[in-house]
Amino acid sequence: MRLTDRNLTMITGVCLAAGMGVAGYFLRDSAAVNGFAQANAAVSPALPSVSGADTAIPVHRPAPENRIILASMPRLKLIGPPSKPMATAATLCQIKLSATARIAAQVLLTLNAPCQPSTIVTIHHGGLLFREKLSPDGVLNLIIPALSEVATFDVDLADGQRETAMAMIPDLARVNRTAISWKGKSDVELLALDPENRQLSPQNPRSLNQALLDNGGYVTVLGNPDLQHPIRAQVITFFQRSMKPVMLKVTGCTPDLTVQTVRVQPDTGQFSSRLRLDAAHCGKPIGNLVLNNARESMTIALR
Repeated sequence: MRLTDRNLTMITGVCLAAGMGVAGYFLRDSAAVNGFAQANAAVSPALPSVSGADTAIPVHRPAPENRIILASMPRLKLIGPPSKPMATAATLCQIKLSATARIAAQVLLTLNAPCQPSTIVTIHHGGLLFREKLSPDGVLNLIIPALSEVATFDVDLADGQRETAMAMIPDLARVNRTAISWKGKSDVELLALDPENRQLSPQNPRSLNQALLDNGGYVTVLGNPDLQHPIRAQVITFFQRSMKPVMLKVTGCTPDLTVQTVRVQPDTGQFSSRLRLDAAHCGKPIGNLVLNNARESMTIALR
């Protein structure tokens, strides 16, 4: 086919137009690549510079899965061990009372009242009552001779609350006990002679260990005498089925003094009575006063 001048002119125009389009494409794509390189210079290797003769070289674009996308990192939440629930005032001030049977028909009474430090409590057991004062931490620990096989202890606190605890006493039949309690400032003492004719009293109480070794007796003193309105108690314990008469000695007698007495014997069980002494009896000895239901006499001497 013979090319004429007109045909050559048309072919040349087409080629020039196509060349200019291709050059424009590569120049536009090179500017985009340079912008991408500047945006990612801090996190990716520098891209080769594109200038001059390099503008005609196609630039490799990373696959979509290899592209680096800058995004804000989510805030991390530190997760530690689960926090304990905060204790409430009711939990912190919870009162706990327990009664635990001990050797020789005795009971360990433990009271914890952390929000009632140094408060005064009244303890009831087997017909007796006495008052004690809690420690500055609100704690009280007492060893109390039991007066019944099912020993119940009621504790009245200063704010009107009452707590109760119980203990089973399997060896109560081993002991013979006489107990008294009274209110006021009068000094009352239980006196007795053990089988070896040794006198027992609050001044000479002997110990439980001594009594167990020689099958004798011992005295337990309960109640705080330094309180403004004291209530006190005493218990004489023997490890024999029979014992000699018990004497009640009173000094500093106050009008209308009332003494509560409780007797526990293996063969007769428990019984109690109340001795009421008025001003006419103060300073006058009373002898051979027989308690109701008692097989043995209790002598009362008032001084």
